Amino acid sequence: MYGKPYRGFESLSLRHGLAMGYTNGWAEMGMKNLCLGLICLICLCPATANAQDCSPGGLQRKIDDVEHELRAKMGVPVRLHRVEELEDQIFTPKVSASADEARVHLYQVETRTFYWDRGVLLEISGGGGKYSSYVAISCDGSHVYRLGGFSEAEADFTRLLREQDVIALSGTSQSVEKRAFFCANALYEVSSSMWLLDEDKLRLDLAGHFLDVGKDDAFALADRWWKSYRASHPEFKARTTITGPPSTGSTPGDFIVAVPYLWAPLEGSSDPQIRELRIQIKADGSCHRLESH
Repeated sequence: MYGKPYRGFESLSLRHGLAMGYTNGWAEMGMKNLCLGLICLICLCPATANAQDCSPGGLQRKIDDVEHELRAKMGVPVRLHRVEELEDQIFTPKVSASADEARVHLYQVETRTFYWDRGVLLEISGGGGKYSSYVAISCDGSHVYRLGGFSEAEADFTRLLREQDVIALSGTSQSVEKRAFFCANALYEVSSSMWLLDEDKLRLDLAGHFLDVGKDDAFALADRWWKSYRASHPEFKARTTITGPPSTGSTPGDFIVAVPYLWAPLEGSSDPQIRELRIQIKADGSCHRLESH
């Protein structure tokens, strides 16, 4: 792009040298060439540096390290499975980057179906199951954030907000609710399949639970259970509720989001329960779990 201006400068320098009797036209051309070279370096170097920020080799080595660490702790071979649908809720994409160049990758922990042990390929019965545990790793492998399923989840998420490109809260109820949904999934082990955001889904989830525990009349049981629950909890609504300053008395910028969800154990004779996950969303976008009323 600098070829044409360079030739113009050279021609101008030669004409000026001939008219004035100077012999240093080539020296002037050399100086202009040097200036143009410096401009190229200034413009191109930042782009080159950014392109080298992400290291596939460094990322894969860190993934291997985390999988090895988790296998030692959990007693089973695990793998990290990338969940881009959750990444899209929280991380700001780079303007000139492809999807593979995301600054931070978010992974869910899964058990492996097949794995090698002392040169023998083994299969885990019922392998491939997913844990409600999540790990975020920077694309160069230099930063690891342990989220859901780890005791440091909230602290590491707050650190992630400081160190990475994360979508800032706009202060609207939609952005606050979206952050609460992300934290419910990725920090607090309450997946979207458990949320109760409308009554039709609630009934289906109840029937699904009774089917899972071997009840033949699952839908009739679900209807009776729901009728009894509504009679004893007339104020309950299958939806999220958002409260914020100043009505909550919390510090400016804080919101509290309550997400109702169905807790339905598959073992024992315990009945399903409707619980409430209460999340405080701070002004910096961090999440803190509150005790339910």
